[in-house]
Amino acid sequence: MAVKTLGSLVVLLWVVGSLTDLPHWRSTYALWERAVAISPDSPRARLNFGIEQRKAGEIDAGVQSFVIAAQHADAHPNPAEIRGKVRAQLNWLVAFGNSELCRRPDVQPYCY
Repeated sequence: MAVKTLGSLVVLLWVVGSLTDLPHWRSTYALWERAVAISPDSPRARLNFGIEQRKAGEIDAGVQSFVIAAQHADAHPNPAEIRGKVRAQLNWLVAFGNSELCRRPDVQPYCY
């Protein structure tokens, strides 16, 4: 009897925990926003959140996320991958109308 009760309690807690995380899966923007909230120094989370911010038209916020991702790239198993993807995102923004972007001192080290 005690095992069944304990098992039911574990399942109930798992369901409640899953329901509280459900809102974070409503969109990729929300998912990566939550990932950054949990791990603000994660270069992968910052990079992917920056991409979602760019897609949402939040250019300045996205650029800031890209810069933070590049600054924390050494924490990633493949830092060159993160830096290369940051450069690609910044170059994409420059190519599509943000020509002044690479003149910003915080962004300049990560542009080609």
